Amino acid sequence: MHVDPAYTSRACAECGHIDRANRVPQAWFACRNCGFVDHADRNGSRNLRARAWELRRRGAPSTAPAPPRKHEESAHVFLPCGRGAGGTVLAYAP
Repeated sequence: MHVDPAYTSRACAECGHIDRANRVPQAWFACRNCGFVDHADRNGSRNLRARAWELRRRGAPSTAPAPPRKHEESAHVFLPCGRGAGGTVLAYAP
């Protein structure tokens, strides 16, 4: 699911207040409205999670790529091609 990341690093995960001044040092977030303090990346990830949850609640379709298909286990065939010293020798045929 695609979540718009706009302003997630400036928005408070507690009260929703958006302000450029909330990010004084690069690594820390301090809300100018409610006083909430957290690591900036954690605060931003909480905002992304909340937006994704809201989109899911509204029934937005997932835009994630489909998982890769698994290879079939029986796609290779071994054919008998003669006898060796210890028994039957098998040849690999893709």
